[in-house]
Amino acid sequence: QEITLQQCLQMFIEPEVLGPDDKWYCPYCKEHMQAEKIMSVWRLPPILIIHLKRFKYYHGASYGYFSDSRVKIDTNVKYPVHDLDMAPYCSSKENSLQARYDLYSIVNHRGSAWFGHYTSYARLLSYNDSAKTEIGWRNFDDERVSSLSYDKELVRPDAYVLFYRHRNLPLNLTIN
Repeated sequence: QEITLQQCLQMFIEPEVLGPDDKWYCPYCKEHMQAEKIMSVWRLPPILIIHLKRFKYYHGASYGYFSDSRVKIDTNVKYPVHDLDMAPYCSSKENSLQARYDLYSIVNHRGSAWFGHYTSYARLLSYNDSAKTEIGWRNFDDERVSSLSYDKELVRPDAYVLFYRHRNLPLNLTIN
């Protein structure tokens, strides 16, 4: 099973009809009513952090006892390493004019919903030149750091959190 990040973002902005249990309260007519919820990105940040839902929690009864259960979601999410265009998900055209991002870090989770191991990949850039020369990608695994050879190694089914950097962001920018 596989899905793209763009498909996930498209599902996020799809209009959703609120059900009978989720009716919207109208402040004008003072009643709960059927409504449609629409989500979009209001303002794009310099650093875009995308958390992929990797765990599902259930609460219910089993053999007469109440129990909680959790499952890891292993769906492979294909995400772009370069040139993520956020324009289709923005609420206004003026925010979407410069909506391009490049991946610069990934947090991975290997294991199950009950236990596992976290690693991270990070893209290293040279701070010594204005051309933003890429030094390369590194795999950070506890005390071990190793090089990653090419972009295909970066797109993995255990990606958990994606960090995208706006294309026009200066390297020496401090974000408060």
